[in-house]
Amino acid sequence: MTQYNGSKIFSINSNSRFPEVIYIIKKLLKGHKEVAKDLDDVINPFDVQTIRSFFQEDEENTLFSFDGPINDLIGPLKRGWLLGIMAPMKRGKSFWLAEIMVQALFNK
Repeated sequence: MTQYNGSKIFSINSNSRFPEVIYIIKKLLKGHKEVAKDLDDVINPFDVQTIRSFFQEDEENTLFSFDGPINDLIGPLKRGWLLGIMAPMKRGKSFWLAEIMVQALFNK
């Protein structure tokens, strides 16, 4: 054991006895406190309540929904979503952008 700026530093070499070193380290760590609570917002994907909250309908954030089978495909559009329409040339991207605009205006 050596001293460095008032701290005790242990070096483990071939002559060290591991049980003594472990005992001394545990004794030094007793004064440290554990974190009381998690500070980040982690979502547990296996929690039943979390899964139900994702699949329940949220009427207050729903902007509009399409009629017919397209609604079954993409569902209602909600605030904060980013919708990307990707397709080759001449496949109706502008039509769908206009349709989204019209639906948003009529359902507002």
